[in-house]
Amino acid sequence: MLTKKQVLHLSLALVKAGDVDLANGNDLFVGKGIDGSDVEKVREIVKIVHTLCQEYRYENSLGFEVEIAAKSADFVAMKKKIESSPVKRLERLDRLYSGIRVSIEDPGLLKGLVQKNHLPLVDRFGELLISLRIPS
Repeated sequence: MLTKKQVLHLSLALVKAGDVDLANGNDLFVGKGIDGSDVEKVREIVKIVHTLCQEYRYENSLGFEVEIAAKSADFVAMKKKIESSPVKRLERLDRLYSGIRVSIEDPGLLKGLVQKNHLPLVDRFGELLISLRIPS
């Protein structure tokens, strides 16, 4: 049986491999012990994870806003430059991946990690995780 934790790992694996379209078929779900309505929810979770990770920029997150609140323009410029480096971008993306992996306990924790325009997706993501009728 597929668990919620495995759904999150599957979603991230598909995103990292660039194979999100595989979730549209039924082959991934055959023999996994989930019914049709849960399959549709898993598909939506995969799409949300893909959207959250696609072209991710920490500089567009609430966490970044909190970090630079009440800081000087020079500090903000320096912080943006640091965050735009390829190494830092990979570090931040890895933090997002980790946040997604542990979001079963509290999907709301993702709100400080994701881009501001993706906040409604985090809410939907949480609703979907809660509504899945499979074990955590």
